[in-house]
Amino acid sequence: MLLIISILMYSRNQFCNRFQRLLAFYFKYKGLSARGCDALHSLGVTLSSRWVNKAVVKTSKAVMQELQILIALNPGQPLNIGYDNIKLAFQIFSPAFDKQAPDGHGTMAIVYYKPDAPILGPSVNRRLQEQKRIGMQDPIGWDDVEVLALESFPTIEEFMVYEALDILLQSDEFSFHTYKYRKDKHVQPPEPVQALPIGPDHTPRQYMLPTMPIPEQSYDDNLRVMERILKYLGFYSPEKLKELGLEHLVFWLGDQLTTARIRGAQRMRCQDFNSTDRLDFSIPVWQWLHLMMALEKSLHKQFLGSESGFGFLRAFSLLGRVDLIKSGTEGPFHERFEHVLRQVIVAYIRECWLVIAREMNIDKLEDLRKLPPSQLRDLARKLVDTFGSSAALYDLRNEQKDEVREFATMFVRDLLQYLALKRAIKTGDVGFMRLMLPILLLRFAGGQNSQYVGEILETLQGFHREWPPEVSDYVMSHCWLANTHGKRDTFTPIDRMTEQGVKHIKVTNPTKGPNSNWDYLGTLHPILPIIHQVSAHVEHEFRTWVCYSAHTRRDDRTGIALFQRILRTSEVLMHRCNRKLPIGNIAVDFMDDGVEKLLGAIERWQEARDFERRKDEEYEPYGSSGDSSDVHMVDNE
Repeated sequence: MLLIISILMYSRNQFCNRFQRLLAFYFKYKGLSARGCDALHSLGVTLSSRWVNKAVVKTSKAVMQELQILIALNPGQPLNIGYDNIKLAFQIFSPAFDKQAPDGHGTMAIVYYKPDAPILGPSVNRRLQEQKRIGMQDPIGWDDVEVLALESFPTIEEFMVYEALDILLQSDEFSFHTYKYRKDKHVQPPEPVQALPIGPDHTPRQYMLPTMPIPEQSYDDNLRVMERILKYLGFYSPEKLKELGLEHLVFWLGDQLTTARIRGAQRMRCQDFNSTDRLDFSIPVWQWLHLMMALEKSLHKQFLGSESGFGFLRAFSLLGRVDLIKSGTEGPFHERFEHVLRQVIVAYIRECWLVIAREMNIDKLEDLRKLPPSQLRDLARKLVDTFGSSAALYDLRNEQKDEVREFATMFVRDLLQYLALKRAIKTGDVGFMRLMLPILLLRFAGGQNSQYVGEILETLQGFHREWPPEVSDYVMSHCWLANTHGKRDTFTPIDRMTEQGVKHIKVTNPTKGPNSNWDYLGTLHPILPIIHQVSAHVEHEFRTWVCYSAHTRRDDRTGIALFQRILRTSEVLMHRCNRKLPIGNIAVDFMDDGVEKLLGAIERWQEARDFERRKDEEYEPYGSSGDSSDVHMVDNE
C-alpha cells in the first residue's frame, strides 16, 4: 500500500520523491546496475541512476565542507584521524587501449569527531613541546616499570578473581539468573578504575575522507598521506600550516606499523626549522585491536604445545580446528582463535572450581549455589591464589618439580589477565587498560615482540614524562575506545572502526565497472557512512535480515566438557612430584623472561630516541604558494 501511494504521488508531482530517493540509494549500492535502476525509475519505484550519481557528487562535497566547518568552529579541539592501507582490484574493460589495470594500493582515512571532546588551546600545544624536550632528557627506566607493575598488580588480581567467579556464575549448572543473591555486590564486577561515559553526547561521528592512491609503505608514503589528509581538512595555505604547528594537536590513530613510521618521520625531521615541518603537532597513538591480536599471537606461541599436552594444539585437535595451528593476523584467525581460547580457559577454570569444591565435600558445581556470595568471592580468590598466580608458580618451582601443574598455573594466570583486559575494553574501563601496560610490556619483552615493547614504552614515557595532564587524559578518554551504541558493554577499539571502514570499501560497497577509478572512489567514499545508515534503515524497516540475523550460536558445551574431562583424568591440577610434560610441551614463562630481557630492551629504546630537537620557529621560507589545487571536493561551487 505504501509503495502504491508513493508511486501515485510521484506520478503527479516529481518533487514528492523521498521514498524513491531512499530506495534509489539502497538499490544502487546493493549492486543493482544502472539499467536496473532506470527500469525501476520508469515504474516510479526509484529515481534514475543519473540522479543518484549527481546526488553522490553533491552530498560528497557537502560532507567535506561540513567537516571543514566543524574544524573551523572548534579551533582548539584536537583532531582524531585514523588511516590504514587498502588494496583494491581494478579491472580492464578495454584491452585494446588499457593493457594494465591501475595500481590498487592506496590508503583510506577516517576523522573521528566527538562532541564531548575538550578544547585544548594553543597553550597546551606549547606546553607539550616544552615537556617533550624535558622528558627526552629523562626517559623512563627499568625501575619505573617495576614500580608501576607492582602498584598495578593488586588491582589486576582483583579483576582476575572476578573473571574466575564469572565463569562459575555463567555456567549452566549454577544458573545465575535464578540465584537468589544475584544482586549482591560480591557477585558483581569490581568498580571500574576509570570508566568512560556513555550516551548520545559521547558517540563519535565518523567522516570518511576520499581514498588516496598512495600506498602506506615507506616513511615518504606516510608523510604524503598525512599531508594529503591535512589538505582535505583545510590546512594547505602558509597561514593555516603555521597555525597547525603552533596551536593544534593531531592524534594519529593506527596500528603499530603506522605509529612507528610517524615517530620515525618525526625523528628524521627533528632538525627542521619549525613545528609544522618537525611534525611537533602530531601524536601517534597505537590502537588496542592490533595489540590484542599481538597478545593472542603471543599466547598462541607460548601455550601451543603438542597433541599429547594440555595446551592449544590438544584443544584444536579435539574441536576440529586444525586451521588455527598456524597463527596469523589476516582473515578470520583472530575471531576463531578468540573463540577457542575462551572454551579452553572455561574448561580449566571449571575444573579448578571442582577441585576447590571437593575440599569442602561438594562434588557438583550446582551445589555451590547454596553458598553465600561473600564465600563464593573468597573461594574465587583462593582459586586464583592457588591455580593462577605468580606466587603459586614460584612455590611450585621451589618445591619438587611438577611440570604439568606449573604449565596449568601459568596458563590460568595469563588467560585470566587476558579475559580481564577484554572485559575492560568492552566496558570502557580505560583506567584498567592503563594499569595493564607494565604487565603487557613484560610479556612482550619475554616473547621477543620488540615492536610492541617500543610502543608501550613510548606510551608510558608520554603518560609519566612528556604529556601534560590534559593530553594524557585526552588519549585515554578519546583515542583508545569508542561507543556507537550508547550501552555500557558496547565499547570497541577505534582501529576496529577503521577496519570496518575498510570492509565497507572492499566488501559491503565495492565499485566495479569501466568508470571505477581513484577519482570516482574519492567522490564516493566520503558518503559511505551515509549509504551504510540508509541501508541499515531500509533493512530494519522491511526486516530483510531477519532470516540471517536470527541464527543460533554454535554450542560450545561439548568442546568444554571434552577438554575438562582430559584435565580431570590426567590430574593436571593435582600436585605430583617430579612429573614431566611430554616432549614439546614446556611453556616458557614470558613474564619471568620479560623481567630479565626488559632492561636491555629499555637501553636500546633509550639509545634510539636520544637525539637533539630544534625548537626555533622559522616560517618565512615555508610554502609561499598556498596551492590547493589537489584538494578534493573542498572548493565552493
